[in-house]
Amino acid sequence: MRGWFDNLKIRNKRIVLMTGLLTGSLALTAVTIRDMSTMAHQTDAIADEWLPQTSRPGERQAALLELRLLQFNHVVSSTAEQRTAMARALATARDTVQARLATEEQRTQHDDDRRLAATLQGRLKG
Repeated sequence: MRGWFDNLKIRNKRIVLMTGLLTGSLALTAVTIRDMSTMAHQTDAIADEWLPQTSRPGERQAALLELRLLQFNHVVSSTAEQRTAMARALATARDTVQARLATEEQRTQHDDDRRLAATLQGRLKG
């Protein structure tokens, strides 16, 4: 089976071996580039689909904390004008948070996020 290779001159053997090595290297490079392209597409898909969902719970918690701060400021207001202004700001913030939670609840895909949204809405109402 290797008779044809044994009968070649050393120069031709080196040419055959180098051609085989180059062909193998090119094939490996092509496969690697294809795999890297696939990985890049999957990474983009993960970034587009999952990363926004990781920031939403933090945004919800921040909105709830802002609402609680407004409630505290409303309670500690010393004048009627301050209470009226805080009541208006509180109503606006509450409407904003409720609207945000309602729209995010429709976009939510995971049960954990839905439970968190329900907990935050319960705190908002309570």
